[in-house]
Amino acid sequence: MLNLVPDKPKAVAEIFRVLRPGGRVQIADILLATPASAACRSHPELWAECIVGATTESDFLDLFHTEGFTGVELLSHLDYFAGSSSAETRKVAASFGARTLVMRAVKPS
Repeated sequence: MLNLVPDKPKAVAEIFRVLRPGGRVQIADILLATPASAACRSHPELWAECIVGATTESDFLDLFHTEGFTGVELLSHLDYFAGSSSAETRKVAASFGARTLVMRAVKPS
């Protein structure tokens, strides 16, 4: 869950470092259509909902391209929050356009 990692570039760099050449990574993570504001980031409830630490899809995929991964591929989107029993969680997730992305990438040989 990179959405809860404060320093995402550092985390992706570490993933790249530990993979052997030709190694693959596949990740499912929560992303947002609308970035969370600084004010939203101060609410523990939104952190607990796994929302305010998330980034946008393009920024997320760019992290992998920038680090040097190849074959960065979007596999699917899922509406993770639709299954929540909490109407409030569904409402908050929808307000940010939160959804799950599944992607994969390769460390060049």
